[in-house]
Amino acid sequence: MQAKIVRGLARAACACTLALVTDGCGDSHSQRPGQPLSVDAVVEHPEKFGGPIGVVGRVANVEPASGAFALGCEDACVAMPVKFSGTMPKAGSDVIVRGQIKKESDGRYIFNAESVTAKK
Repeated sequence: MQAKIVRGLARAACACTLALVTDGCGDSHSQRPGQPLSVDAVVEHPEKFGGPIGVVGRVANVEPASGAFALGCEDACVAMPVKFSGTMPKAGSDVIVRGQIKKESDGRYIFNAESVTAKK
């Protein structure tokens, strides 16, 4: 029970921190069309996103050989796996990825990025 409470508090803190870092982009329900979503919003309900979207977050765990990296919030409490065939971003950089989230045959969700740009 305590572990669930601690995880819940950590997620809430991460969402608040990410909202501050992304100029208020943490609430996916109040966003304007074209605005990037938070990693938290996508990870929480990946099945809700069927088309192209933008997601803002901090790059972690870059694996150039496999063309993958993790996108998370600044304290890495939540991470989303991203596949990208272009030049890999640097770990620790704040970026906006654009592409689609897809469900793999094993049930995991992977974000297939078409572009990765530095957050301004």
